[in-house]
Amino acid sequence: MGPNATRSAMMVLASAMRPTLVFIQTQRRSPITPELIEWVRPLCDTDCVIVKWDGDQHHEPLSPEREWFRELGAACDTSLVVNTAHQLLYVAWGVRNAGYLQIGIDPQLYRPHAIPTPGTPSTVMLASRYAGYAPYRHRQDTVDLLEKWYGRGGFGVYGNGWTGPCAHPMLNQDQEAGV
Repeated sequence: MGPNATRSAMMVLASAMRPTLVFIQTQRRSPITPELIEWVRPLCDTDCVIVKWDGDQHHEPLSPEREWFRELGAACDTSLVVNTAHQLLYVAWGVRNAGYLQIGIDPQLYRPHAIPTPGTPSTVMLASRYAGYAPYRHRQDTVDLLEKWYGRGGFGVYGNGWTGPCAHPMLNQDQEAGV
């Protein structure tokens, strides 16, 4: 959807619904801009809270790639990230009420009592590998250590970008509970 269609759709929905909560999940610069937030806000309930969440960490708070996040964060009521280390930096750079929110789950897909998938190692990690991005180095080090400790039969990492004896492809959401 292009910027004009996004703006029109959001404005029509806000006018019709008068929401009390607007939850925006975006991971990069998009048609959802600070200007769009200011256009939509008067169409919402007077007590509406506009929350932005990006769902994953890809760059450091002050990197050029996060400029969009800082800009949008100044227009939203709160901006949530998936770690607990960056909130003060974001606030110092104009992001309103920076906070923490880890990934949520859909209880219809993630059943804690799912039938185990045959052949699943006893210890698993579900995460993608982002090679060359320094903040994820700890993730790679953790996988290397678990591979060394548990070996192929005892450990498996499921996600994009992994190589080695314990690497498995990314799972569909409905496959994760069994693993």
